[in-house]
Amino acid sequence: LLKVVAQRFALGLLTLFIVSLVIASIVELLPGDITQAILGQTATPETVEAFRR
Repeated sequence: LLKVVAQRFALGLLTLFIVSLVIASIVELLPGDITQAILGQTATPETVEAFRR
């Protein structure tokens, strides 16, 4: 029983790691700036610069 639980736990960690890598890769491949996406199209350059710091 302990062996099955350990295998399931390890598989869960592996799945979590793979999903995290896929999501991080997709975010990096998206065009544009994440700061601009968070603040919106109407953000001033000063606001964007302040947010980045």
